[in-house]
Amino acid sequence: MKSSTYFTKQLVILSLTCTALISSYSQAGSSEIYGGNVKVYVEKHGKLKIAGDKQPNGLTISSTNDGKIVVRSRYGTTINGLDENASRNGITLSSAIKDIEIKLDKGYDYIRISDLNVTGKLKIDHSEGGGYTSLNRVVITRDLEIKSKKGQSTSPIPDYRGMRRYPSSSVSLYNIKIGGKAKVDLAEHGYRLAFTDVDVRKDLDVKLKDGKDRISLSGCSNVGGKLKVDTGKGDDSFSSFGTSVGRNLEIKGSDGEDMFSIIGDDSTSGGGDCRGAVTRDTTINMGKGDDTLRISTGLFEGRFKADGSRGSDTYEDLGFNEFNGQSKFKDFELP
Repeated sequence: MKSSTYFTKQLVILSLTCTALISSYSQAGSSEIYGGNVKVYVEKHGKLKIAGDKQPNGLTISSTNDGKIVVRSRYGTTINGLDENASRNGITLSSAIKDIEIKLDKGYDYIRISDLNVTGKLKIDHSEGGGYTSLNRVVITRDLEIKSKKGQSTSPIPDYRGMRRYPSSSVSLYNIKIGGKAKVDLAEHGYRLAFTDVDVRKDLDVKLKDGKDRISLSGCSNVGGKLKVDTGKGDDSFSSFGTSVGRNLEIKGSDGEDMFSIIGDDSTSGGGDCRGAVTRDTTINMGKGDDTLRISTGLFEGRFKADGSRGSDTYEDLGFNEFNGQSKFKDFELP
């Protein structure tokens, strides 16, 4: 009961954090933060391309009832040189579009994609400056790729209260279906990643670099292939609630004090109770530093290997775990 209450509180805190982050940027004083102009055009074979400029850009992408794609600006950004009012109303594109490729430039960029059916691939490149990326109720027939070359802006910007602060970059995926593989490769300075009710048919590969990163999977998410997570250097956390993995699970930490949690049950999901399982092998390497590994209600069908590596590392068995293959814990201070 104690462990269940603890992790329920953690989910509530994560939810409130994400809500506050969205609120701060939805209320932020428009063009004081964002602006610039983006180019939106369609290439041969139905590829939609969106190119940002060196200023922070704000965009939303959604669809009409008849399946056409609508691109709208946010916070003073313009589209294809149109005025601000016309850009806010957006431009409507053909429903024959397959792939979508978004390449942004410098600056902290905001992009929200919702209620969209992508019949090909979706690629989002934040390039330099980091930003806020949200996908909500999106179906992608093939692959998803989200990446950035350099981390978030190092210059403070005003929030909705007018106070200047350093922005926090985040990627949020909610109710997403991906018919191929998914890859998230992000730069340094720290990211918040939240995968909720996400279904990936093939592999999910998450790679982060230096910084204090927060990664969570919840809402009965499912990865049909391998789930591979590399948190990079820094004091990072990885949490999995009720997530099923069809093949191998690999989690790798590095320098810093990391906290990894694998919780098989996810009774806090809006879709009802579920219990995640790892069908094949599980490999966890905490990396250097004083780290903590917590496991509760886990179901591991294959071999399980956890290595605390260097530092003073702690393993907490919170109960009701099933290790149906060979299990090995190395360099942990077991209770």
